[in-house]
Amino acid sequence: VPAFGIYFAGYEQLKKALQDHVPGCDRSPYLASMVSGGITGCITWAMVYPIDVVKTRIQTMPLETLSRRRRMFHMMVEIARKEGVGVLFRGLGVTILRAFPVNAIIFPVYEFTLQLCFRYNFFGGPSDLFQ
Repeated sequence: VPAFGIYFAGYEQLKKALQDHVPGCDRSPYLASMVSGGITGCITWAMVYPIDVVKTRIQTMPLETLSRRRRMFHMMVEIARKEGVGVLFRGLGVTILRAFPVNAIIFPVYEFTLQLCFRYNFFGGPSDLFQ
């Protein structure tokens, strides 16, 4: 959950910076949205990737594995000690290659859909909120 906070806050900050400082991004909100979404998606994956590797290892452990061996920190230390820290980042390059286009599409589609919802009053007016 904290990663999503960084993800969305980073997206908004980067989008604003692009719109303010990069020619063309101020005229095309979708361009700034695409670039910001792609970059923040890659950064977020790079931050959480080791945790995701450990989570996957825990999920694939036999059910009879002792609970103390299933703990996140214990598993991360054990993986790093036995296999090296690099194992926690194996596959990150491919994940980032996938993350950029996926996140570059998600945010402009979300923003376009949100604009349509407001344009056609999909959420209702202020008087409709509490009825």
